[in-house]
Amino acid sequence: KMLIYRKSIVDETLKSCGIPIACLETRYARTMPITCVIDWMRIHRSKRPIFLVLTGDTGTGKSMAASFACRCMANASMSFKKFIMKENIAEMTKSVSCNIRWYHAYEMKAKRDSLESDIERCKLLVIDDISAELVNSDSKSLFNYIVSKRYDNNLQTIITTNVSPEMIDEIYGRRVSERLLKKGVVEYFGESVRFKEV
Repeated sequence: KMLIYRKSIVDETLKSCGIPIACLETRYARTMPITCVIDWMRIHRSKRPIFLVLTGDTGTGKSMAASFACRCMANASMSFKKFIMKENIAEMTKSVSCNIRWYHAYEMKAKRDSLESDIERCKLLVIDDISAELVNSDSKSLFNYIVSKRYDNNLQTIITTNVSPEMIDEIYGRRVSERLLKKGVVEYFGESVRFKEV
């Protein structure tokens, strides 16, 4: 019961911070993106690649895997004892919102002020669905800035996208793609799991 309560507190905290919650109790819980995130998170912090780029077709579980990473980090951010004490829930929400941030690519420009303050301070930043935004010189410049700052400060970043690494290079430029590859892991997932039969 305590573990279920703890899980619900973590999920509610993530939701209040605007982070989507992956339904990991479904048949998709063992999809390749989830396994990839688990492997990435198991690597010792000092050796873990800064970037994890999950690329591939729609419906392959990339965003679900990024959400799983957020849950893991939130789960680890406080002791079990603190989790189960109601007076510490507000403290936990504040801690999670400082350490984990989630942005959909299409909202980056609209939320630029809050994004800029998060870029250099949060421990895990998720940029979901890059290239789904209106790609123009402003969005390219902003994504370049995000990648550069996270790269320079060695801060963990998960990026999901439907375009290939070659297209990232073509859309956002060589500087961005080289940084993602130099300090990152790029994983491709091809087959959608959304409409698979049980």
